[in-house]
Amino acid sequence: GEVVSFSVNIPADDVEWQLSPVDIKNANIGSILDSGLYSAPEKVGAITSVIVTAIRRSNRQQTASSQLILKPNAGTTLGTYYTGNNPEEIAVGGDGNLWITNWGENTLSELSPSGMLLGKYPTGLKPEGVAVGASGNIWIANNNEASLMLYSPAGTLLKTVSVGSKPHDIAIDQGGDLWVTDDGLDKLFRVSSDGTVLASYAAGSNPHGVAIDDRGNIWVVSNATSQILKFAASGNFIGAYNAGTYPVYVAIDKSGNIWTPSTMNEGTSDADAIVSKLSLQGDILGSFPAGRNGWGIQIDKSGYVWVINGLTSTIVLEAGSLTRMSPKGELIGSYPLGIDPMWLATDHQGDLWATNSGANNVSQVSGGCKK
Repeated sequence: GEVVSFSVNIPADDVEWQLSPVDIKNANIGSILDSGLYSAPEKVGAITSVIVTAIRRSNRQQTASSQLILKPNAGTTLGTYYTGNNPEEIAVGGDGNLWITNWGENTLSELSPSGMLLGKYPTGLKPEGVAVGASGNIWIANNNEASLMLYSPAGTLLKTVSVGSKPHDIAIDQGGDLWVTDDGLDKLFRVSSDGTVLASYAAGSNPHGVAIDDRGNIWVVSNATSQILKFAASGNFIGAYNAGTYPVYVAIDKSGNIWTPSTMNEGTSDADAIVSKLSLQGDILGSFPAGRNGWGIQIDKSGYVWVINGLTSTIVLEAGSLTRMSPKGELIGSYPLGIDPMWLATDHQGDLWATNSGANNVSQVSGGCKK
C-alpha cells in the first residue's frame, strides 16, 4: 500500500493518537508517526479504512478525528468487467452505478459500483456520449442517428429527440440544460431538460469533448483546429485557444483550470500526448508530457490528472495505458489498461473506470488512498 498523509486539528498538546480499523477486529494496523504519516503496507490489502482519533490524556475526551480510506496503490487494476461490444463513454450516477455506451452493438450498459452487469438497453445507431442528470435520468447521444435518448434510472426509454447530424458528447449544466457537440455539423447544441432544442452555435471543426466549469462557462474541444473554445452560460462565444495537437476530450480542476491531452488525428497517426493546462481566461499555464496518444482525461478529488493513452495504430489493436500526473503536471506513473482504451470516469470512491473498446470491457483502477 501507500504511505498516507492526513491532518487533524488538535486543540491541546495533551493528546494521544488512537487507531481503529473499520470492519476488521483486533488487527495490527501499524502506527502513527509524529509527522502525521500512517504506514501499514503489509496490512493495506486487509483493511478497508482506519479511524484516527486524537484523545486528551487527562480525561480521555475525544478532541478530533479523521478517517483514512485504505486502498491498493494508485494505478492498480482492481478488476475488469464485461460491458458489451466496443464500449465508448462512461457516466456515473448518483447511486454509483455506471452507464456505458456500446457503439459496436447499439446498447447502453448499466454496471453496479462493483462491476456487475445489471442490464443492457437498446439505443440508436453508434451511441457515444452519455451523461446523468440531477434527477438520475440518463441521456445518450446516437452519433449515427442524429438523436438523443433519455432513459430512467431503471433503464426505461422515456424519450427520443432529433438533434443535429452526428451528436457526440454531452455535458449537463446546473439548470439541467444539455450542451451537445455535433461533429457532423460542427456545432454546439443547447437542449432543455425536456428535450427541446433551444439553440445551436458554431463550434470550430470536428468538435468532440465538452465540459462546464463552476461559473457555467462551456468548454468545447475543436479537434481539427487543435483548439479549446469557450462559451458563456448564455451561449455567447468568448474565445478560441490553442491546445496541443488534435485534442479530443477536456477536464476542469477545482481551481477552474482547463486540461486537455493531444492525440493522434482520429486514428491516422501516432503522437506523443502533451497535456495542455489553460486558465479560465484561456492562457496556457503549461504543457506536460503524458505518454502516447492522449484520449480520455479525468481529474480526481485530490487534483491528480489521469490521461488515457490509446491506440497507436489504425490496423493492429493494442493495449493502452493510463498516465497519472500531479496537480502541477508532474509525471507520476503509467499503468496498463486493456485493448484500445477510450474514455475515463471517476466514481464516488475515487477510483477510475476506463473503457477498453477493443476488449469489450471496462477496467477499474485504484485512485489510491483517500481520507
